[in-house]
Amino acid sequence: MAYVLYAANVGLIVLIITRLVKEALGSGAPISVNRFITFIAHEVKSIRKSVVGAMHLAILGAVSLSILYTLIYPWVYRSQLAHYVMFGVASPLIVGLIVPLRGGFRSWPGPLGFTGSLTLAVSLGVGRLGFRAF
Repeated sequence: MAYVLYAANVGLIVLIITRLVKEALGSGAPISVNRFITFIAHEVKSIRKSVVGAMHLAILGAVSLSILYTLIYPWVYRSQLAHYVMFGVASPLIVGLIVPLRGGFRSWPGPLGFTGSLTLAVSLGVGRLGFRAF
């Protein structure tokens, strides 16, 4: 059963990456290492601008770490040290997701929640129903 779950996880990772590449190529956005580095630098700089930037970086890091952990799990599952290292790497990401929820959004304009975010997104003109078109 564990092999089936692992295969399903790897399959989902492959589908997600394939979909992202197809969307990027379909929109004409170039895929390169320099563009990726520029994106990461932009996300890191956004931490200083707002709490939302910190959450974006924490989400990006957590998703990336989850994908990495899923892919390397068959080789590290017996190593207790590997699990502690992964927890140590994940701890700042966990804190980065929890701290803003404890009140860091007080400076966020407008109400929060699904309806509030849709209203704010539509008023900012980022897309129909508040979703950006990629």
